[in-house]
Amino acid sequence: METSIVWFRNDLRVSCNPALFHSSRSGKVLPVYIWDDTLPDQEGGASRWWLYESLLYLERSLMKLGCPLICGRGKTKDLLLHYAKISTSHKIAINERTEPWARSFDRALSEEMLLAGLKIEIHPPDLLANPEEMTGKNGPYRIFTESPHE
Repeated sequence: METSIVWFRNDLRVSCNPALFHSSRSGKVLPVYIWDDTLPDQEGGASRWWLYESLLYLERSLMKLGCPLICGRGKTKDLLLHYAKISTSHKIAINERTEPWARSFDRALSEEMLLAGLKIEIHPPDLLANPEEMTGKNGPYRIFTESPHE
């Protein structure tokens, strides 16, 4: 039975989690969370408190399913390679992120993981609508710095 690493990022939930759902249908799951200081979404203060509480809740939810959460701190690439080695996994499942920096990061990481013999399986996020496909009557939504009535 194949083991898949499910890399939790900003989607710290068990229900309605496409990466977890699809991975659990094809074999064993190794749930992982990585704190990488080099990534731009690692915030402080209240955000860290929320993250801590969310990780505790995620850990309890995963334990009920018999999948303990592994938390690591360091460079994402290095830790994913390490977890893949110890679990003999050849697949890492993630939910797609929509931020431009995250998309670029995921593409670059996918290429690096392929060179190491690992496949990153990207699942569409569980959103009501894809932000890139949302448009108003005059085209895609835009941000204006001045009031259109001035």
